[in-house]
Amino acid sequence: MKKVSFLWKWAFLLLSGVILILVAIGLWTFYTLPESDREPVNFPVQEETINGQADLSTTSFNGLVEAAIGGNDVPYQVFIDDAVHLTGELTVLNRQVAYEMTADPQVDDDGNISLAVKDISLADLDLPIRSVLTAFQLTLPDDVPLDVYPKDQRLVIRLDQLSQTVGFTVMGGKVDLSSDEISMKLSLPVDLVIEQINQQRGGN
Repeated sequence: MKKVSFLWKWAFLLLSGVILILVAIGLWTFYTLPESDREPVNFPVQEETINGQADLSTTSFNGLVEAAIGGNDVPYQVFIDDAVHLTGELTVLNRQVAYEMTADPQVDDDGNISLAVKDISLADLDLPIRSVLTAFQLTLPDDVPLDVYPKDQRLVIRLDQLSQTVGFTVMGGKVDLSSDEISMKLSLPVDLVIEQINQQRGGN
């Protein structure tokens, strides 16, 4: 529920921005036209979905990734600076060994986010990334939307799976941590938005 709540808060911030822009454009159009040409402004509130794009800071992206694949139910911690880092412990050669995985994120054609693993620090051991990822894969709970591809040395944050859980579509737009250019795309069913608004009203 924590993950769903975080994503809904983020989605509603974006949704509010889209609505404000539509209202501002409508009002500007209405009041700048000659009075004889004015017509009632009709906003597309009955559209099937509401689509938008949000530009994120690294801090907000960190929160989104943490909500998607982090939390108390996974055996690692996630933090993001100029790369994505996963830290935790693995059982390797019958030993519990601390590790730190460093990866570069990029958006796939399907809107999921790939993490190209460029380094894994594994205490005093020197093992191939492929071998460590194989061990890491065995530690993941089944319901975490994170796929592991040891041969390709990459992870994939499955935003498509996450979208099925939260009830609206979340896709990567652009992720370039080096230039701090991060954007995400959202598509929210209007019926679901109305349902959430009614729930919020009922809770107040």
